[in-house]
Amino acid sequence: MGRGIVTSLVKANIPVVALEQDMEYLNTGRKAVMLLLEREAMKMGQDAQSLDFHNPARLQFTVDFDGLRDVDLVIEAVFENMALKKEIFKKLSGIFCAQSLTHIP
Repeated sequence: MGRGIVTSLVKANIPVVALEQDMEYLNTGRKAVMLLLEREAMKMGQDAQSLDFHNPARLQFTVDFDGLRDVDLVIEAVFENMALKKEIFKKLSGIFCAQSLTHIP
């Protein structure tokens, strides 16, 4: 999960499914994202609840790759570990059809 990426997309009213490797990282990431969204809402003179930042239709967190099945775009934000990146793309290739756009040259 790229916390800044997640926050920016939610602020732009783009639905997000944020994937993490395990529940510990997910809970840490969720707290950080919610704090960032609260700060952004305060800058706008509102609260995150009134801006609908907590709406599950806008923001979901998961540790299950199947949670990505219906998304239109995947943004990979894994730290620079090539073995892990390859593992993630292998899992993603099992979820999305062969006609999916996998990269932009």
